[in-house]
Amino acid sequence: MSLKQIKNTLEAYLIANVTTTAIKMPNTTFYTLNNVALTQSQIDALKLYIEPKMIPIMQDRELMSSATPINYESFLQIDICTDAGEGMGTTFTLISALDALFREKTISGVVCLRTQTLNSFEVGGIVVTPYRILASLRAG
Repeated sequence: MSLKQIKNTLEAYLIANVTTTAIKMPNTTFYTLNNVALTQSQIDALKLYIEPKMIPIMQDRELMSSATPINYESFLQIDICTDAGEGMGTTFTLISALDALFREKTISGVVCLRTQTLNSFEVGGIVVTPYRILASLRAG
């Protein structure tokens, strides 16, 4: 349950706070921009969008006894996708905005411990830059 709580909390926070960049929901063909579904022609015209996904890391018992003995950790990975040849300026601007939203924040009990940007790679004419938030939640 708590891994799902991390996912739901951080995705809802992302959707509520990123209003100028399209968001592709994971493992779907559904895109939104400022909470409005995009049409296929709008999707085809996108030069930049993000795709969040959850990467569970651990769900271990805390070593010391407490009221909340289980610690859940997960990455929220946000893949920043741009058309090849568009340059990286917009990507780096978006990374700065995501850092301001997530770095060292506590969101509804979910602690964002740190952020990390991984190396970009190209797939089918799209440059993907993975951005990760390490999140933690203690639950009983």
